[in-house]
Amino acid sequence: MIAAALLILAVFNPNLLEIRMSPYREMDIVESPAVRAAPGISLTYQSPLPTQMGFTINGGGLSTVTDRNGDLSFLRHLPSSLPYRLRRGGDVFVVDPGGGMEVLSALENCERDVSGSETRGIVLSAMEGSLSSFSGGLYNELKIRHGYGRNVLKGSGRSFDIIQLPLTDTLGSSSSGIMGMQEEYNLTVEAFSDYIKHLKKDGFLTASIYLLPPPRQELKLLTTITEALKTSSPSPQSPPIKGGEATLIPSPLAGFMPGRVEGQGEGESLHPKAADRIIAIRSWGVLTILAKNGVVNASDIDTVKEFCREERFDLVWYPGMKEDEANIYNRFPEPLYHRLFRTILEGDKERFYRDYIFDVSPATDDRPFFGQTFKMTRMKETYEGVGRKWGILIEGGYLLPWILIQSIAASIALIMAPFVLSKRALRQAQGERGAWGKPLLAITTYFSAIGIGFMFLEISIMQRMIPVLGEPVYAISAVLFTLLLSTGIGSYLSGRLRITERYSIHILLMVPVLAIIYLFIMGAATEKIAGMAIIMRFALTFLLFFPLGIVMGIPFPTGMSILGRNQPELIPWAWCINGSFSVISSVLAMMAALAWGFSTVHVLAAGCYIIAWLAVIPLTSSQPSAQRQPL
Repeated sequence: MIAAALLILAVFNPNLLEIRMSPYREMDIVESPAVRAAPGISLTYQSPLPTQMGFTINGGGLSTVTDRNGDLSFLRHLPSSLPYRLRRGGDVFVVDPGGGMEVLSALENCERDVSGSETRGIVLSAMEGSLSSFSGGLYNELKIRHGYGRNVLKGSGRSFDIIQLPLTDTLGSSSSGIMGMQEEYNLTVEAFSDYIKHLKKDGFLTASIYLLPPPRQELKLLTTITEALKTSSPSPQSPPIKGGEATLIPSPLAGFMPGRVEGQGEGESLHPKAADRIIAIRSWGVLTILAKNGVVNASDIDTVKEFCREERFDLVWYPGMKEDEANIYNRFPEPLYHRLFRTILEGDKERFYRDYIFDVSPATDDRPFFGQTFKMTRMKETYEGVGRKWGILIEGGYLLPWILIQSIAASIALIMAPFVLSKRALRQAQGERGAWGKPLLAITTYFSAIGIGFMFLEISIMQRMIPVLGEPVYAISAVLFTLLLSTGIGSYLSGRLRITERYSIHILLMVPVLAIIYLFIMGAATEKIAGMAIIMRFALTFLLFFPLGIVMGIPFPTGMSILGRNQPELIPWAWCINGSFSVISSVLAMMAALAWGFSTVHVLAAGCYIIAWLAVIPLTSSQPSAQRQPL
């Protein structure tokens, strides 16, 4: 695969140096005069940037690796360097540093100890291997571990003065339909809560994001951090504060603002503690948010103001900020970011979530889709508001309903084909014993319900295990291996133990009961094992879900056994029903998770097994099987 970014660079004669492959990712490493990046750099910096190389992951955004022997003074003029003005000479942890720009920034600002985590193993191996010489052995020298930042922090047992989240593909200026549906467990409320817990007193968590009009991911970043702050108590500190040439930028908010943004919500501020712990600034292209493990004080505010004056950055938020202090250097027609921040931090937040055209509610482990900000119910309004450009609909995942329609249409065709092509055979199979609509409806309901329920449970469990095991491919492999083995054993035992039909159908109820129990215990269980060694995480994943898999393996052979005794001609048809609805359920699960979260998918799975139990009862009458009428 040739990355899209390389096509853009083609006119600058890029040199594709290396292609690295892993089971989950492809990494293309390129050098070109066009590879230059200094996100949001101050326009006061006029010197040339050092030589840089670039790489893409799966054809996504271009990340850069900077020559460590070049002039690195530009790093002090980035918006993300603000925390180093506020907290000097401390310990720094960088989450997913990619090409290492924020690691270099910490070193350039003379921080004492720098370490970090990298989720993408392929990037870590490249930085320690073929890119090591160009980067000055940066990753070989420092402690950059493979895994989710939250898990690495838990395993370290340390606290830091600064925890930095650099710009990544997800926090980037471009998105795709896949990005909107991509899980980002480093950018959820639970992840930010873990980061804050590992800050020292008066330490700073900082995250940067490209300005992407109309504002949506910028606001989602704020709401996610704000929600995380509600779960952690700030360190004791002083009481909260009360109280060049401009560049005109066209307003991106026409038609997108809810009816009431600029005013306070009725009643008291919803989360004043969060408002007193947050600082935000922006440049011409990047927004940086800082959350303090303590209350922002007058000294912090003076430092931020001085930094913004020197670099010509704009203030967005600090406790007690007045509107006329915003929108000074890189100007919009109105101070929209300050107003939006004020509404979220001090206004009627819930009303804003409801009225705003985009979904900017916090990302959670249950709904980890940080890039998904689109509301299905506002599709037409969104389309009209961006000048009738359909590309934004792909970005928002609006193709999912069309994929679902295609899957349903194909399934109906496959399921109804026997009725159309073999009516005579079906009549012969039924015989002369009367109507067969109700039994066929029960068969359809049973096998479709266990197909949907199985896939919903499987997908929900896989998603839960991604932040624990560190890579989607690890979670898929571990959960699939566990469930396929255990359900196979369950299927074998259901026949080997010769469980009577009367009792085997009631074992169906064990699946929803266990599913609900697992829903409550998975959070605590995964929290305990997240910081362990990878081999222990795999082993405990196997032990955790093996009992559930055994019970999940019983319903399908039970249904086949009933058909085999009464109507063996319908067994292939039952296979078709189960397989078709398994395909449909994979799309349904994603749509439900985007709307309500994976916990809802889990509960729906339990409901499907209850429906299957109700459907199978008419198929097993009280008559002995030898006297039972054919289905």
